[in-house]
Amino acid sequence: MSEQKQSENSDKEKGIDQKLRWIEIIEYQERKKIRSRQRSSPNYWYALGMAGMIGWSVIVPIVLGLLLGFLLDAILTVDISFVLIFLIVGAILGCLNGWYWLFREQKEIEKDRGT
Repeated sequence: MSEQKQSENSDKEKGIDQKLRWIEIIEYQERKKIRSRQRSSPNYWYALGMAGMIGWSVIVPIVLGLLLGFLLDAILTVDISFVLIFLIVGAILGCLNGWYWLFREQKEIEKDRGT
């Protein structure tokens, strides 16, 4: 009976040790993240990645609008230029999408800084 209790206690201690290790790992990662955000020098790779993300979020709707416009112009024979209409719609949607990305990132930066 005492051997069974010892093995149960040993298993509980192993579980507790493992949880403590996970907590230490998570705390280390959080401290590392906070330190990297508090650095005074700007992260140029991050800025370049953000510019690329905003660029793609603007370009994709424009290209999709152009493709849809060419398709509708080829299918329908009317005097209206669908390419021009969907180019403008794609540009508007792309700019709104880019603004959304910037606005969301700005809110996250403000939240991290505590302002």
